Amino acid sequence: MKLSTKLLLFLLLTFMVLVVINAFSLKRKWQKIDKTNPFLNYEKLSERTFKFLKVNAANGVTGRVNILNMKKPQLFVSHNWADMVTFKFKDDTLFVDFLKDSEGKTFTYDKFEKLVIITCPNVHSIETNNVSVEIDSLGQDQIKLLGKGYGSYEFRKMKIRDFEIALSGNSSCNFYVPEVQKIAFLKAKLSDKSNLNIRAILPGKILLENGLETGLEMNGATLKLLGK
Repeated sequence: MKLSTKLLLFLLLTFMVLVVINAFSLKRKWQKIDKTNPFLNYEKLSERTFKFLKVNAANGVTGRVNILNMKKPQLFVSHNWADMVTFKFKDDTLFVDFLKDSEGKTFTYDKFEKLVIITCPNVHSIETNNVSVEIDSLGQDQIKLLGKGYGSYEFRKMKIRDFEIALSGNSSCNFYVPEVQKIAFLKAKLSDKSNLNIRAILPGKILLENGLETGLEMNGATLKLLGK
């Protein structure tokens, strides 16, 4: 057998051995991973405490944030979006920005994909600009929401007593909780072409200011409350 042939066979055998070793190594790492971890496919960016949240996306960009009520404050970004999201802190405020690509183009994503996940025990206010915020769960006494541009808020599960909501531009706020939920107080100011859907909310007291082109949906009990 020629020397070149022997060398070729040796290299081939070495390569196969390395492949097998690597496969076993990956298997061991996979077995150690907690498959129940809801943040398995996300990169953790921060664990710093904050009281105020401001999320922004440039015109032509639509960002998405999911918020979970947990004792530990955390900021996660999908591995696919790690280079498209920036964040910073200033005092007690967390700023999150969704970026365009290097050519100024917008990014696309599946409508069910969670791009950024934020966990927090209590957030005093949330301000958005061209960003969709989905409240997967949130429990606290009160909260202030400010929606601008094409920003939106969608509540899935929450236990909050008092709301202060200010919407402008084409922003919106929708409560998609499973059943009508009683709250103590709702103060809402709508302007431009913003929209508020509170059909699943029954406030004990309500103060409402809306413009000529704004949209408003509510249940009959809340409508009677406005007439008092």
